[in-house]
Amino acid sequence: MADHAYPVEVQSDFLEKITKAKPVQALAELIWNGLDADATSVSVSFDYNALGAMSAVIVTDNGNGIPFSEAPEGFRRLGGSWKRPGAVTKGEGRFLHGQDGRGRFKAFSLGRFAEWDVTYPKGTELWTFKITMNASNIREVRISDEKLAPAGKSRGVTLSITELHKEHRSLTTETGLQELSEIFALYLADYRAVSVKVDTHQIDPDSVIALRHSVNLADIREDDKTHPARLEIIEWRATTNRALYLCNEKGFPLLSVDRRFHIGAFQFSAYLKSSFISKLQKDGTVELAEMNPAVIAVIDEAQQAIKSHFRNRAAQEARSVVDEWKSEAIYPYQGEPATHLETVERQVFDIVAVNMAQHASSEWAPFWANLKEGYDAFERTRVPPRVSVCDGHYQIRDTAPGEVGAPSPLGWCGATAAALRNLDRWYAIARLRPSSWQGPALDRINRARSHLASLRQRLPHLATVPSKATMLAVTGDDSTYEKLSARVPPPRKWAQVPPVASIPSSCSLKLASCRKHVAMLQQLAMRRDSARLAAARKRALRHEAALKDGKGRNPRTASRSR
Repeated sequence: MADHAYPVEVQSDFLEKITKAKPVQALAELIWNGLDADATSVSVSFDYNALGAMSAVIVTDNGNGIPFSEAPEGFRRLGGSWKRPGAVTKGEGRFLHGQDGRGRFKAFSLGRFAEWDVTYPKGTELWTFKITMNASNIREVRISDEKLAPAGKSRGVTLSITELHKEHRSLTTETGLQELSEIFALYLADYRAVSVKVDTHQIDPDSVIALRHSVNLADIREDDKTHPARLEIIEWRATTNRALYLCNEKGFPLLSVDRRFHIGAFQFSAYLKSSFISKLQKDGTVELAEMNPAVIAVIDEAQQAIKSHFRNRAAQEARSVVDEWKSEAIYPYQGEPATHLETVERQVFDIVAVNMAQHASSEWAPFWANLKEGYDAFERTRVPPRVSVCDGHYQIRDTAPGEVGAPSPLGWCGATAAALRNLDRWYAIARLRPSSWQGPALDRINRARSHLASLRQRLPHLATVPSKATMLAVTGDDSTYEKLSARVPPPRKWAQVPPVASIPSSCSLKLASCRKHVAMLQQLAMRRDSARLAAARKRALRHEAALKDGKGRNPRTASRSR
């Protein structure tokens, strides 16, 4: 079967944006193409290779397909589509989403190769052909010859996208499916006979929409024209990213507005619908809508309407709890509100109080109460309080008049104090006993101990007892000092190292800097002690050698006798 090649006439205003889109947005555009072809069913499936990696995205619809005679012109041209704003589908008369013929090119946001298997009615028969495009040569589209469709094949289009850029797992996650539900919710709610299925998930507006609410906004005025504006708020049953969409007058989302909403636990999407947005889309400036003063004003109004709506919703949910408080005479307000300000004040109180009551049994309630102590301290003095940590809790105390400087982050009490004292002890051990954290030195220490023990056995009259600090640094055992002291004469004065507490110092040992200074003095004393011990060992070795040479006699006496 012969293929015919046709060049694509790419308009400059579409060249840079035809293939750029996030995976969910790209898939939405491909689903819209099926719905614009009067499809009553659009399904998305995924193929996986032997390793379990996603290898293809397949979009199938049962629409009217693409007539073979219209395919070359439809795929050769970007812009100038028959889908004009306000137009309807040719068969069912449903409102159209697309308008410039670029939706099909979103396939290349997902993969490098796209194939449309088209089956369309011609007369009383179904005919089929294929259209293929490659991202490496997007300016060319290949269309096969048409032929009679085999028996059992139904009309519609099956788009297969292969050689994916990556695994588009976001298309099958709860977040991705929720985003698709938000995009098609209004459309599916208006056209109940239409179904959209992604993998095994059926997008059902009734199952995901908890509540719908509409608000009329002020008209948008431009020159001598007036464009009505309407806000539709949809509350979702599932968790979602709260968003405000700018839509055409039929509710098709065209742009998501970057605004933040602090409305409690409610999950929603809001759709601002206006013919003015359609005009911006037609002019190609909808992406710059948030810079338009008229659009900014209506967005601000919509934001306030959203906040007001959910404040009322929260007040309604709190009403049952408030009624119970009123019956128990613990509600702080009496009678009906006299002013609008008091009404708003009561609504805010009801929302916050009910929210706190609902979370009173939370495991985090003590932590929140601890934080409230700091808030109350600031409200009482209007000065940031002194905050410290003790036993896993914040200790809050009022700042004294004239008190400056940042407080210590740790409070001295209970388990915290014990931990700090334990930490200081380990620091002291690390300073005095480096062998305890330098493993390779242990063998050298053991060899030195054995050598000293042999010297003491052979030369008991020269043996001396090291100081307690030295013995603790070498053996790690204070009791060894008492044991040796009972067997041998007391050490010479030069062999003693004064303990930490006996080293004269004019500073307080409670200060870390003072402890470091004393530890440095002790290290110097230990070094002097070690040098003197080494000299004693050398003298002992020389004496031992002399005794062997003179057979137990003094070398000087032996030389005179000879």
